[in-house]
Amino acid sequence: RRARREEEPAEALAAALAEDAADLARGCLRERGEPTPWMVLHAAIYAGLATSGRPSGIARSPGVAFAADAVRQGLEGLELEPVGEAADLRWLPALDAEPAEPLADRVEETVRQALRSSPARETDGLVLAVYAALDGPLTPAPSLVLLCLDSYGVVEEGRWRLREEDDPDRRGRELKSLRKELQALGDRLGFRVGRGRGWDVRWREGRRDVYLFALSPTATLGRYLLWGPPVPAGARPCLVFPGGRAELLVHKLRRDPRLARVVEKKGWQFIKFRHLRRLIAEGLDRRLFEAVLGLDPIVEREGVQIPLILGGKE
Repeated sequence: RRARREEEPAEALAAALAEDAADLARGCLRERGEPTPWMVLHAAIYAGLATSGRPSGIARSPGVAFAADAVRQGLEGLELEPVGEAADLRWLPALDAEPAEPLADRVEETVRQALRSSPARETDGLVLAVYAALDGPLTPAPSLVLLCLDSYGVVEEGRWRLREEDDPDRRGRELKSLRKELQALGDRLGFRVGRGRGWDVRWREGRRDVYLFALSPTATLGRYLLWGPPVPAGARPCLVFPGGRAELLVHKLRRDPRLARVVEKKGWQFIKFRHLRRLIAEGLDRRLFEAVLGLDPIVEREGVQIPLILGGKE
């Protein structure tokens, strides 16, 4: 009997640790808003347990192996989904609350705002500003921060500044002009042209959407692919974006398999501003327009091309 009474506190502690680990994992995934590396998830759990101050905190556990086993049980109970080619990422599709905007999109916006607010800063200062805004389990990989910097900034005498073409007023005028040109092109190709339902431009035949265009000055993907307007069956959704965002956009598709799956399922196409202008200037008919729309690769580097169409439609 005495042995049984001594086992009960350990069992209760293990159950409490497992429950706390599951809660911390959910919180980490919800905060990051994207599939998360296994090691990052574990680090967030142990950091949370060590600093929680709750009676079930890791400090009260009998040992490292005991705590690790309880954490493992908590994670197994969540039934996390392994994603990615190496299955190193974990995601929980059935989160009990809406996840935040994908971390990669927030890193991009944080970098963009830092460059806009400080016209001349060194690399270390900018990186530290990003880490101050996104810390703990949100701390981004340095490679992502630097890629965002390279997408929006240029270096002059060791200091970063926002690219001239990314001046907000200039981008606003460019988007307005492209929207009008897309509308005119749709008219010339014989489509019914409109907008609405979350799309900047819609090309229609009768009552059916054929092409749906969203124009963006950024490489933000979550708002379009995950929570964007619905894509009717048979419609071809297109994200029109600046060529300077190409490598960042491809990086996001590679790091978050959810996004790549949506691209494949819905047949998303990614069209650079300059490619769209080239198509408009060529005076193509509808057949040629459809044939060359996806021929411009997102990135071209050392003979490697990633096409604008990453997958087919269902």
